[in-house]
Amino acid sequence: MKLFTFLLLFSFSLNSCQTNKTSPNKTSFDFLVGEWIRTNEKSDRKTYENWKKVDKNTFLGCGFTIKNNDTISQKHLTISKIDDKWILKVNLDKTKNETTDFKLINSDKNSFILENQENDFPKIIKYWKVGNQLKAEISNDESSKIDFVFEKIKK
Repeated sequence: MKLFTFLLLFSFSLNSCQTNKTSPNKTSFDFLVGEWIRTNEKSDRKTYENWKKVDKNTFLGCGFTIKNNDTISQKHLTISKIDDKWILKVNLDKTKNETTDFKLINSDKNSFILENQENDFPKIIKYWKVGNQLKAEISNDESSKIDFVFEKIKK
């Protein structure tokens, strides 16, 4: 189930990317903020990601997938600055205080890449914004990647 949830999780990642150091002062995750629905999901499911900015150093996210009116997967996400480094913490079971952590390796105004080479899958997570879409990719390498396309839910 953990692997399945991770597959849905990002709802992201980059194949063989270069590890460019990023200045912590230039990193912005503001483009994530909002409620998003996955547009390239299987027809019998709906996947959502919701992000909010808590403060300049903390973003909270929640992702979940619904099938036949039942939540079949859920994840809780936190992006925060720890010891001057940005970390994405993924919690797949809110009853347990266990996270899988991904370290920011590259970012610009509308994209970022994180990695955890110790994780089975994914090892790399990428988010980027193109127009009105939020895109994500999870991967280990070029042969094992999953793409996610989200559109903002209008209120």
